[in-house]
Amino acid sequence: MLSVYLGNIYTLNAPLSDQIVLFLSRPSPLFTAIVNSAGHFIGRQRSRELATSHLSEALIVIYNVLKKMLQRLCNNQQQEDYSNTDYHKEFLIRSLMGILLLSDHIDRNFGGIFIPSRSPFDIADFIDIVKLRTSSAEAKKTLATLRFMSRHFSDSEIPTYIRKMFEIN
Repeated sequence: MLSVYLGNIYTLNAPLSDQIVLFLSRPSPLFTAIVNSAGHFIGRQRSRELATSHLSEALIVIYNVLKKMLQRLCNNQQQEDYSNTDYHKEFLIRSLMGILLLSDHIDRNFGGIFIPSRSPFDIADFIDIVKLRTSSAEAKKTLATLRFMSRHFSDSEIPTYIRKMFEIN
């Protein structure tokens, strides 16, 4: 039985109500909150371009630090055996992806992070890192998340070779 009528109130069983909640909820509420907060921060500033520039520069610095941490972790993994290395790698890669997504959402340029000549981020390098440093299943999830949660991936100016890099054989 899917629901029970009690007077003028319907009650739903737990599995059905869980499915309805999942259908109605946002796919990633934390990311939505972060993007909205960044937009609110930029919107409150006198010079929105300056605020966007400062926020973008901060994200670039954090991205480069995380990338360096990932490189060191991968180099240390070859020398010694660490039990949580895969977990740490996945965390760092997801953090890098989050920064790319946030940058893409606050970037007002057409094409966002996906046009190499306009972006301070090397998206091709990130895609290579994901493909080389994670399992095939994890790479598919990460690249699909980046593709479908980005703001500018569907822009017409995105180079074809960038779009093809998102394909995993």
